[in-house]
Amino acid sequence: MSDTNTADASANATPQPVAITLNDMKNMVMVLDICTQRGAFRANELTSIGQLFDRLNTFVTDAEAQMAPAADAAPAADPSSPVDAAPAEDTAAPAA
Repeated sequence: MSDTNTADASANATPQPVAITLNDMKNMVMVLDICTQRGAFRANELTSIGQLFDRLNTFVTDAEAQMAPAADAAPAADPSSPVDAAPAEDTAAPAA
């Protein structure tokens, strides 16, 4: 009877979305590199492994390059400053 309850529970559960992060991609590049260095692949597999490595590495490098300007443009949060403070206005009189 517990088998029926388990089957019903898994049928009603909504599947969680699978997400692969940029860090996961970096790890894949490292794994491919380490496995190649340790001789985990046969010679006839190295071409396709190298092509996969190149595509992943290019993707990671490009994604990091695109994220860098966004991180540089956003000012670093100062923990001592209030979050909702308005920028100071220039109160000087206009030059005549």
